[in-house]
Amino acid sequence: MPAAGTRRLRLREEVLALSRKVLGPEHVITLGTMTNMAISYGDSGRLPEAMSLQEQSLAIMRRVLPQNHPHLAPAVENLATCYDKADRKDEAAKLRAELKALKARDSAPAPQ
Repeated sequence: MPAAGTRRLRLREEVLALSRKVLGPEHVITLGTMTNMAISYGDSGRLPEAMSLQEQSLAIMRRVLPQNHPHLAPAVENLATCYDKADRKDEAAKLRAELKALKARDSAPAPQ
């Protein structure tokens, strides 16, 4: 990886560490920072680290956010994408089914 890419990853890691320390590990901004870090790891070819961070982030989101929170569906989709890249097709398919249900629920009309 070029030096600039390595430096970007280090900076993102520092931001994540600070976010966890200052805001806490379950804060929505920290969760978004985890997602960004995971995407950066994936883009850098560090799939195991990307997958681990996506799994951690989604687990926390499921525990602390309401089921209709707008960050939940993208987190499910991001982890499904990681699983696809890792050839974990069955796990990816389960997450995509969950994602479909989330999107259907989110697009349903509100009760009157």
